[in-house]
Amino acid sequence: HRVEYRKAGTDAPSFSMTFTSPVVAVTCSSRLLVMACADCTIHVHGHSGNLLMLPFITDAKIAKLCCEKEVVMAITCEVTVSVWDMAKRSSLLVNYQLTSLFQSSSVHLKAAYLTNSGQPIVVTTELKAYSFNWDF
Repeated sequence: HRVEYRKAGTDAPSFSMTFTSPVVAVTCSSRLLVMACADCTIHVHGHSGNLLMLPFITDAKIAKLCCEKEVVMAITCEVTVSVWDMAKRSSLLVNYQLTSLFQSSSVHLKAAYLTNSGQPIVVTTELKAYSFNWDF
């Protein structure tokens, strides 16, 4: 399974990567290129193609993947969220269970994103938004 990265306005790929498992999600920021694979791994690269860390292994397949600057967030199909700060090479949140937000079968994930400062936001179909604050 091959992924090619092309900078805007160019025809030739800047670099390419090969994975042993199908890529199921891709996201990027001004500093990162992040891919999630079907084997529950997340690969984080710089824009030059360099692998920034060994792949992360999640507890289930990725349902939502996003990044902002140097922060990466993944929500799995088992309704857990993990957040990593690549600049600090640290885990901010690992496999945090969100099941209490989705106790009713009619409530689903509507959106998940990171703010400009890297704070994770999760929004349900009930239009309730939840955030995590690292200062508490």
